[in-house]
Amino acid sequence: YVRSALYRDELQCGPVGPLSARNDVLGEGAACQDLAFQVSLLTGVSDAIFVTRPYVTLDGVLKFELDKNYFGNVDARVGLVDSGKDAVPFAVDFRLHVLQVNQAPTFEIVTQKFAVFDDVGEETLLFATNASPGSDFEVMQVLTWVTTLSHGDVFATPPVFALH
Repeated sequence: YVRSALYRDELQCGPVGPLSARNDVLGEGAACQDLAFQVSLLTGVSDAIFVTRPYVTLDGVLKFELDKNYFGNVDARVGLVDSGKDAVPFAVDFRLHVLQVNQAPTFEIVTQKFAVFDDVGEETLLFATNASPGSDFEVMQVLTWVTTLSHGDVFATPPVFALH
């Protein structure tokens, strides 16, 4: 059995010398072509929501990093284009739905140890500063302190934490 031409998937790009059947399959002067993915954002989406803009690796992995405060939809288009003259990319549109996350509140502790005298009565101590509900999108949330006491029996009245 003899074939007069090679199948396209049998051609090798790179340092291998030219094959006699190459021109019959690819055309005169054809060479191997480079492939590249192109990611474009569709209407209504700004690059500002990304720390790292979306891109696709040659093995087909979509990579990006969103701003930590962003949530909502991102509509994008991924195209695969070759380096041939007048190349027309093959493109697919997709939607990335970013869910809102309730980020943990934060605070700065003043000290982890307090010294008080017994039989003094009620004490008021500064325990924490800069209490924050989280990101800018969470400023309307109400903060509440939750305490666990290892020796609660030493208190006539359990400690109460207040935000001021």
